[in-house]
Amino acid sequence: MNWQRYWGASMGPWPALPAPFLGSPSLRLSAEENDIMWAMAQNSIVLFFRGKLFAEPRKAFLMIFVGVLVTASLLVMIAKLGAPLWMAAPVAAFVGGGLQPYLFRNLRYR
Repeated sequence: MNWQRYWGASMGPWPALPAPFLGSPSLRLSAEENDIMWAMAQNSIVLFFRGKLFAEPRKAFLMIFVGVLVTASLLVMIAKLGAPLWMAAPVAAFVGGGLQPYLFRNLRYR
């Protein structure tokens, strides 16, 4: 296949990201939207620490504990296998973070 003809002579074999990709105006929030999102986040944090965010707080805290336990165990196991900590920590965090949606799938919010 002729990559230059396919992507254009100036781009080489791989396409470049479009110029407005990262700073697209359509991806930016207005000041009002940003304030609303920040207020929602603050409200959720307050409700969480008061124990009123979830309908069943004990179940939520149990699932958080399970996630932390799995992540910490995985970190220790990977480190014991001889991997350096700088490699074991991101791998354990990625797996533990990926486990959260599975653990929280049946939680109900108030």
